Amino acid sequence: MKGNALLYLVEGGAPALVALLARAAFFALKKDIARHKKAAIIHVAATWISLIVVAVLVNMGYAIGENAPAWILNIHLAIIYLIPPLLVILPATALTGRRTAHMMAAITYCMVWAATLITGAMIFSMSKGWL
Repeated sequence: MKGNALLYLVEGGAPALVALLARAAFFALKKDIARHKKAAIIHVAATWISLIVVAVLVNMGYAIGENAPAWILNIHLAIIYLIPPLLVILPATALTGRRTAHMMAAITYCMVWAATLITGAMIFSMSKGWL
């Protein structure tokens, strides 16, 4: 395994993705659809870029959380694999005007993000010996 500082740097962008998601949700709740669209598009693009960069780095041999138990890594990966389909479903439901389906997908996406952040923080803490 290679040093993991580069992967930590990329994963460190998660708070920015959360901020973009929160901004999109804020505008949606305020029913400011034009600003919601802009924030959501930026969040989706940034998330796809992050997913691709992480996948490339992992394929190159970078890793995080080697010291964490396999069970938490498996849970984290299972949750992460839900993100790409949701990144397709959300714009598809929005662009076709299926508001109820879009809201349900958005709620699911927010729960998946929360679970990803929690398990990611657990992996990081376990790899540092804090847990």
